[in-house]
Amino acid sequence: MRAYLDSSILQYQLQRLNDHTTLKGPHANSRSTLEVPIFWFIHGDPLLVDKHLQAKALSDMVIVIQSDQSFLESPLQCNGKSLLLDLRRPIKPAMAAVSEHLACLLPLPISYSQAHESAIESCLETFNTPSNLS
Repeated sequence: MRAYLDSSILQYQLQRLNDHTTLKGPHANSRSTLEVPIFWFIHGDPLLVDKHLQAKALSDMVIVIQSDQSFLESPLQCNGKSLLLDLRRPIKPAMAAVSEHLACLLPLPISYSQAHESAIESCLETFNTPSNLS
């Protein structure tokens, strides 16, 4: 069984913390600046967000998890192949989550595979746009 943080519970707890102390920087009220709180958690054992993510964009923050273990096989698959997560260096997932937050992007489509008993990320749905098919 994998250890994970539930993003909705963590978001609630961090918002409560913000009620008691300010998490905003000096430019928070500036119209030309957008501050994105990024909470980067470092844990010795493998730890994920919402069971299978290294980073997650939420409505008002980004959560990133870093672990001491090098690689972990993800329950997500791309074109039938399992993805390996580099738990020591979650830079790419962190940047993707920040990009999702800033651009209000939707996360990649993920579905559950009965055959694999795991979540599957459909790369075809994401990359098969009319401009990519020509």
